[in-house]
Amino acid sequence: KARRPPVFKFSDVSNLILESIRDPQEGATRVLSFAPPREALWLLLALVAVLSTLMSQVAFVLSGASADASMGTLMGTPVGMAALQALFIVGTVYLVYWVGRACGGQGSFEETLLLVVWLQVIFVAVQLAQLVLAIVAPFLTLLVLVASVGLFFYLLTYFVLVLHRFQSAGMVFAGIVISGFGTLFVLGLAMSILGIGPETLSTGGTF
Repeated sequence: KARRPPVFKFSDVSNLILESIRDPQEGATRVLSFAPPREALWLLLALVAVLSTLMSQVAFVLSGASADASMGTLMGTPVGMAALQALFIVGTVYLVYWVGRACGGQGSFEETLLLVVWLQVIFVAVQLAQLVLAIVAPFLTLLVLVASVGLFFYLLTYFVLVLHRFQSAGMVFAGIVISGFGTLFVLGLAMSILGIGPETLSTGGTF
């Protein structure tokens, strides 16, 4: 008989999120054991981008700020924000895969896509927790925001460690920081050459 794909319940997902935060190496190993098809992962990536955008829109409403005023006309729309979020996730996937393989890593593209998408699933849950906290204890919002940035790099470091079968978490973290700054520098240089600046993005103009 053909093997049926596992059926996940909400409790299974929430438990795996908590396990990934408590022990990211074990969580990453468990996630990699599922091995869903690539098509399903791309669909999940799109869904996560939409959910993250929805959370951001709700956060703007709760704060009384306008997304359009905060991010500019082009990226202040839900569609623009979702596209930017999806682009960020896809960029992270390729960066983790290419840089990891260049440094001797063994992770496949599908494994990279799976773990990066799972990382974003975790942060959709983090965004939800931040929204709840913004309502019940708004004075802690900034502290949680800073903690979430640290959590992102912590999880990404150990996910990459498991993905590419590296040995040193410190070296992985250093590689992430160097790659991140290098990518920002290249993007900034490309935008400067193409004439894309804050004014272009805020007005939604072409270059």
